[in-house]
Amino acid sequence: MLTPYVARKLAVISATEILKMLNSNTESPYLIWNNSTRAELLEFLESQQENMIKKGDCDKTYGAEFVYSDHAKELIVGEIFVRVYNEVPTFPLEVPKAFVASLLDYIGSQAQYLHTFLAITHAAKVESEQHGDRLPRVEMALEALRNVIKYNPGSESECIGHFKLIFSLLRVHGAGQVQQLALEVVNIVTSNQDCVNNIAESMVLSNLLALLHSLPSSRQLVLETLYALTSSTKIIKEAMARGALIYLLDMFCNSTHPQV
Repeated sequence: MLTPYVARKLAVISATEILKMLNSNTESPYLIWNNSTRAELLEFLESQQENMIKKGDCDKTYGAEFVYSDHAKELIVGEIFVRVYNEVPTFPLEVPKAFVASLLDYIGSQAQYLHTFLAITHAAKVESEQHGDRLPRVEMALEALRNVIKYNPGSESECIGHFKLIFSLLRVHGAGQVQQLALEVVNIVTSNQDCVNNIAESMVLSNLLALLHSLPSSRQLVLETLYALTSSTKIIKEAMARGALIYLLDMFCNSTHPQV
């Protein structure tokens, strides 16, 4: 009920510090705590105390299923409030690699939904409002993944073994923001040679090439990413086999963007 973060702090900081934290209004990636959460906690505990006195029983889960209304509307991944983290991406994380792993698990759990639902809505031309809050939550998670890798060097190694998933999001047509954020994640990890080698092993380059047509606004970033990936001979061979030369000639001859 005190949140995993506060519960963990019980072991390492004094009771005075804990009480000071719980009597302050806080909004950080690890904790959202305010007058509303305090009132809800007290109300829940008082009702349980009353039930115990009058009926001799209390909540069967001992508060394990108790959720604050302020927390219920937030996306929480790996104990971190993702919205708040994206607002302050330079916030020092306790274990950034664990957060990357949790984000990849969450994104992986939503990937099938994205591919299936967007394929249906794309065919039926249904507006994106139909997605409810699942699509915005995946976008938030991808934004957080980009931020944590960008501001915590070394954490990108957690992406190794997950590039089929990340690259598959480049072909989620109809969700441009998902494609853009997945591209930004790929672009950032190319600075790590182990990641580049793992991308080469994954044989996923066609998803990146297709983005040159499906997401014209990101052509320059796609080209920068391709350029970074050419440090791998295996990726160059795959690029040639996938017709990358034709894509690049098309960009060179027909692009109206001088930098492209």
